[in-house]
Amino acid sequence: AQAVVQQERVTHKLVTTRFWTKLALGIFLMSSVAALGPYASHFYGTPQVSELFLWLSPYVLLVVLNTQLVAILRRQFRIRQIEIISFLATILAAIAAVLTAFAGYGVMALVVQLLLQPAASFIGLVMLVRWVPSSPWKADFRDARAALKFGGFLAAERLLGELGRNL
Repeated sequence: AQAVVQQERVTHKLVTTRFWTKLALGIFLMSSVAALGPYASHFYGTPQVSELFLWLSPYVLLVVLNTQLVAILRRQFRIRQIEIISFLATILAAIAAVLTAFAGYGVMALVVQLLLQPAASFIGLVMLVRWVPSSPWKADFRDARAALKFGGFLAAERLLGELGRNL
């Protein structure tokens, strides 16, 4: 997303290309998390962990899709609107989680909270941005190569930084 924010000139085609790239990456990561469920279940010795991985896998896709919309708004200096949507989505998710817990669904309340927050943010961001990507066939991945490399570099740097801090 930083490539979209920081680039001097951004075209609809570039943002569209980034969107379809992020969507493909998000689907891959979501599928990977779901596929890792049985291994995590075995590692922890708890069969329910596999089900949690499956339930939580869409979280990754939602977060990835939100970054594109947030980048568009940041480029337009609409930070306050981003924060308002994030705050309202967090409140909505927390209320839904509390209601789910009171209804007796236990740990599923946390799943509801984790999924509803980025889902509600996505809906709010889509309504605010009003940007619609072109068809994936109109994306130009060669033209967007520099932005994709820059974004990939930043993502790898953050991932390694987080890994180093957590280790």
